[in-house]
Amino acid sequence: MRSRILGFVTVLLMLGGPMTAEAYRVTISGTPSSDGQWEIAVQNGSFTSLSSTLMAQEWWGDEWGRSQAIAGIFASELGDVFGYPNDFYFGNGPLFGPLFAFGQLAPTQFEASACNEVDDCSQFVPTIYTTGLTEEFSYATAVRVPEPGTLALLGLGLAAIAVTRRSRRVGLIPRV
Repeated sequence: MRSRILGFVTVLLMLGGPMTAEAYRVTISGTPSSDGQWEIAVQNGSFTSLSSTLMAQEWWGDEWGRSQAIAGIFASELGDVFGYPNDFYFGNGPLFGPLFAFGQLAPTQFEASACNEVDDCSQFVPTIYTTGLTEEFSYATAVRVPEPGTLALLGLGLAAIAVTRRSRRVGLIPRV
């Protein structure tokens, strides 16, 4: 019985903990579809190799103005937490933080928002146009953090299943 309780508690802790390694939690407000807590992580790779992941992000979309605005909000919230890993100018210009890719203009060009080291992330670069679909960059990805109420409902459901199984085993509830 103790091992089952321990397993149950372990599962709940895993569900309530961070979803990705090296993630940073931010709270977004003022954008109804994106409001809430998010865990932002960084993935390194080319746009081509990460395209399915990047296109699944909250800030990716066909509505250029909306997508750019949401990417900017996330980039500003993240600030310099992950540093400035992207060097578009090969040592001859400012470094940039993780890219928030929000659109693809053409088969060989995508758009992204990012903070840069010169502005100390007080302003983000609204749009970076690059043809580097196969170059390695650091991209931001995000996962929505479940609301505490969602985890509580999951816990109640699992507890109800456990009580029902125990009651059937003891004979309090007849098997159907």
